[in-house]
Amino acid sequence: MAVVRALFSANITPTLVINAGELWDADDPVVRQHPEWFSDDLDAIARRTRPAPVMEEATAEPGVRRATRKSA
Repeated sequence: MAVVRALFSANITPTLVINAGELWDADDPVVRQHPEWFSDDLDAIARRTRPAPVMEEATAEPGVRRATRKSA
């Protein structure tokens, strides 16, 4: 049985969800209708997560005073 890997994630219909990197049977009707959505290169997709950006806090917590300077 040949398999292919999904190239992207999408909700096609309420009952059809494609997740990037998911393996699908190459004979599946969805794969046959939309071969451009899949790759037979099983190493084509490598899932990576980026670290969350560091967010600067603009306000102080309740009860905490912020240090401020008066502008000239």
